Amino acid sequence: MALDHFTLQATLEAFIVNLIQLLQVLLLGRWIEKEHWYVGASIPLLTIIFARFLYSSTL
Repeated sequence: MALDHFTLQATLEAFIVNLIQLLQVLLLGRWIEKEHWYVGASIPLLTIIFARFLYSSTL
């Protein structure tokens, strides 16, 4: 299955946007871990679920 230029570009743009969103979630998670450790305990699990959702949305 060959991808044309526009499909490849759209996929790449979506990947970059998702990567930025994931980094924002990770940074927010770090802040919560430092400021509110009891909330921060659930951040890794939420991050994994969010990353899975973003990955599946790009397919």
